[in-house]
Amino acid sequence: MPLPLPRVLLDANVLIPLNPRDLFLAAAETAERTPLCRLFWTEEILAEAERNFPKAIRRGDAMEKAARAAALVAALRHDFPDAHITGYERFIDRVTPADPGDRHVAAAAYRARLDAIVTFNVRHYPSATFDAFRFKPRVLDPDTFLMQLFRASPETLAARLRVQEGRGRRFDPAVTVARILDRMAPRMPQFAAAMQAWMSDREGG
Repeated sequence: MPLPLPRVLLDANVLIPLNPRDLFLAAAETAERTPLCRLFWTEEILAEAERNFPKAIRRGDAMEKAARAAALVAALRHDFPDAHITGYERFIDRVTPADPGDRHVAAAAYRARLDAIVTFNVRHYPSATFDAFRFKPRVLDPDTFLMQLFRASPETLAARLRVQEGRGRRFDPAVTVARILDRMAPRMPQFAAAMQAWMSDREGG
């Protein structure tokens, strides 16, 4: 009997950078294979991502960047209609993350009984965050969760990286999967190393 898919909430800081966002989206919407996970967020998280996404865009003026941010969020709403969590507001005063601004994230994860919050700000969610509840979602950094997905299906993630390579070459012919992984390595070292080794073995074979 197959194990249930991990159900995780993606924090806004994970939705903004192309990686790991693109890999998580691919793992959740894989058409060719069984999805590796289920993703969730709230309108508040999407709004935060839309506000901050333009800061991560290098090309274009302010209007172009804002338009790209709006298009990204619209695509998330369209492609993942079941990802939105509602009805979590009543739990906001009962969760105690280190940063009060993260209460809505913790409350949503609890409301939906998710397996984990995936965030670059793991330190914002100490063990006491969910002390008021018996059910306690885990808090994972993107590197740890990518490794979980990698163990489930490295082929799925490798295929998505090759798609990103093709897209990147429209702007820079020197873009390769290896370069993409090198850029990921500072913040996601375990996954970058494991993926590089796996692809090297496949190419060598």
